[in-house]
Amino acid sequence: MNIVALILHTFRELVLKATILILAGISTLILIVTVAGLKTEQTAEGTAISIFGNKSPVVSGDLALAFVRGSEAAAASGLFAGIILFGVLATSGLIPDTLEKGTVDLYLSKPLTRGAILAGRACGAGLVMFLNIVYFLGGFWLILGIRVGVWDARFLAAPLVMTAAFLSLYSIVTFLAVLSRSTVIAVLGAFLFQVILVGVLQNREQILYPLSANAIYRGVLDGLFYIFPQTSGLQDTLRSYVIDGSFSWSPFLASAASSCAWYTGAWWLFEKSDY
Repeated sequence: MNIVALILHTFRELVLKATILILAGISTLILIVTVAGLKTEQTAEGTAISIFGNKSPVVSGDLALAFVRGSEAAAASGLFAGIILFGVLATSGLIPDTLEKGTVDLYLSKPLTRGAILAGRACGAGLVMFLNIVYFLGGFWLILGIRVGVWDARFLAAPLVMTAAFLSLYSIVTFLAVLSRSTVIAVLGAFLFQVILVGVLQNREQILYPLSANAIYRGVLDGLFYIFPQTSGLQDTLRSYVIDGSFSWSPFLASAASSCAWYTGAWWLFEKSDY
């Protein structure tokens, strides 16, 4: 078994556990609601849009494009945390299950390094999430394109950004899973970070800086900001890119560096563990 085979094995495992089917089912339900709630009618002035019975002004040209991009940004940004956190919840058991006695012995008997085992499991989870995100956002893109008549190619980059955010958050899941061998601890750690810590650190200058002007205190806050993946920054970048095309590589590079550190820490702990 090589790392590619392990990724595909992880993918099949999540399919057999119905994980990908559940994710696809939720996405399908949201898309059905979107189709039912978004009505359009072509008029001489442009496209008349009705959202769940609430009529919007007739749009055409740049206004129609702005409506589509605003809707796409709201969908991608609004569901950003939900999709990623649900993905973490659905795939968080992969690493602890791998470390169970008997299972880990089987993996270690294969011609795979311990780092490759962790990478294969994480990439398998990432593949499942990428396909689900493509299905959901691709479906949303098609609905808007068919109903409004505007095809915004810029939105097609959204699945890549969201998958990068998922893999960044999954680095913390992997580290905590190897450290504790507990799915519960891994999930709670990731949820606490994404729901509470990431927003506080992103806005530390407004929330935490006023508590003290001490340079060491603020330096620690800045250090924590760069230690953890900047998933909030990725979300903001995605929203800005979809709406007006502005793009920043900073959160990508910072998240990549942070994620590599967390994955490396998980690999080091795995290497030091005796099975």
